Amino acid sequence: MFLTGKVRVAMQRARQAAGKAGEERFDLPLFVRGPGGRFERHYGTLSLEGCRYRTCHPPRAGEPVEIRLVLIGTGLQARVQGRVSRVDADASGWTVTVRFEDLTDTTRQTIVHWLQLLSRVYRKTLAA
Repeated sequence: MFLTGKVRVAMQRARQAAGKAGEERFDLPLFVRGPGGRFERHYGTLSLEGCRYRTCHPPRAGEPVEIRLVLIGTGLQARVQGRVSRVDADASGWTVTVRFEDLTDTTRQTIVHWLQLLSRVYRKTLAA
């Protein structure tokens, strides 16, 4: 893949912004169980500690949520339980931050493996 200098700089800035809390976050589709019991698709970021996504109908802080993660490129999915730790409003909607609770070892290892794969891909892309 050919990347111009501007694209490399933009990717590097995005990576730095994603990792400013001391952990890398990567974009992916998240399916959040809504009030009707159905999973609603949102796009957000994933880290080992939790996830963040944008929505028009936010849950309340402290509310438990179930999230289905589709780990792109691996064909794997994981269901995780979490609790809404923060809800921020801005002009275009709401940003919901979820902290995962009681991840099984298998789920944790799957997420770690996926984050490591993406980290390597981003490093190779930035180095090119």
